[in-house]
Amino acid sequence: MDQAYMGMEDVSGSNVKLRRLVETSEDNSIDDEVSQTVQCETTGLGLPGSEFVKKSYCRASVILLGLLCLFLLIGLITVVFLFTQGKSQWEMDTVLQHRLYNNLTSERNQLLTSYNNLTIKREQLLTSYNNLKTEKDQLLTSYNNLTIEREQLLTSYNNLKTEKDQLLTSYNNLTVQREQLLTSYNNLKTEKNQLLTSYNNKVKERDQLQTRFEDMTKNRDNLQRKLQDCRENWVAFSDSLYQVSSVRKSWEESRQDCLQKGAHLMIINSREEQNFVNQFKKNLWIGLTDSQTEGTWKWVDGTRTSTSYWNRRNGEPNGGTQQNCGEIDNYNAEDSWNDAPCSNGQFWICEKRVSP
Repeated sequence: MDQAYMGMEDVSGSNVKLRRLVETSEDNSIDDEVSQTVQCETTGLGLPGSEFVKKSYCRASVILLGLLCLFLLIGLITVVFLFTQGKSQWEMDTVLQHRLYNNLTSERNQLLTSYNNLTIKREQLLTSYNNLKTEKDQLLTSYNNLTIEREQLLTSYNNLKTEKDQLLTSYNNLTVQREQLLTSYNNLKTEKNQLLTSYNNKVKERDQLQTRFEDMTKNRDNLQRKLQDCRENWVAFSDSLYQVSSVRKSWEESRQDCLQKGAHLMIINSREEQNFVNQFKKNLWIGLTDSQTEGTWKWVDGTRTSTSYWNRRNGEPNGGTQQNCGEIDNYNAEDSWNDAPCSNGQFWICEKRVSP
C-alpha cells in the first residue's frame, strides 16, 4: 500500500510539472506576440492583413496543437498511473498469497510434526506394553520355578522324615498348614493381594524347610565325624571328643600334635570335665599355661581360668617361673592340677568339639 501511494504521488507531481511547462510556453509565445506588435506600432510599420491572419491561424494552430499534446500527455500519465496502481494491487495480492502460502506451509509442517510426535509416542507406548508383558512372563516363570523348588524341598523333607521324630511332627504340622494355604489359595486366587500373601508364605515355608534340612545335614555330619573319631580311639564326653596319647612329649609338642588333629589340649570348665579326666589315671598335659604373664593362667584359646582345680593341699601352683605349664598330677584327688616345667615329657589329652 505504501508503495502504491508513493507511486500516485509521483504521477501527480509529474502532471503538475507538465502543466506548468505548457503554461510557461504559452505565456512566452503570447509575450513574444505582444512585444512584436508593440515593436511594429512604435516603429510605425504595419503588417499586411493577410499575413496577420496567417499568423493568427498559425498561432491558433500552435495553441491547439499544444493543448492536444497536453491532453495526450495527460492521457498517457493517466494510463501510466492506472497501470502502476494495478501493478501495486497485483503485488499486494501476490504478497498476501505468498503469506497465505507460508502460513499454510507452516501449519502443514506443524501438523506433520504433531503426527510424527504421536507416532513416536505410539511406538513408546507399544514398547512399554511389550516390556510389561515380558516382565509379567518373567514373574510367572519365577513363580513356577519357586513352586517347583518348594515341591522339591517337600520331597526332600519326606525322604528325611524317618531320621527325626520332631522333624516328622513338624512336617505333619506344615502339611496341615500347606493344605490350609492351598484351600485359601484356591478360594481367593482371583484376588491379587491374597495371592501375593500366599506366595510369601510358601517362600517362608521353603526357607524354613531349607534351614531345617541344613541343620539335619550338619547334625548328620557331626554324628558321622563323631563316629569316625570314636573309631580312632577318641572318647566322647558331653559335646566333645577326647584322645589320650600313648607316648610322652613336652607341653608345646603335645599342643602341636593336638592342632594337627584339628583339636587342642583339653580345657576344663566344669567339675564334670575334671572328674572325667581323672578317670584316665595318668599324668596328663592340659591346655593351661602362664608362660606369657607369670601368675596369670590362661587356656590355649586365650581365655582366663574361671574355675580352677589346683591341688591346694600341696600348695599348687608353686613352681614360679620354672613351672609354667599345667598338668593332671594327683588324679586320685578331686583337685588334681599341678604346675610343671613345660619341657617335661608327659602324656597329654586332646579335646575336639563336635557340636556346632
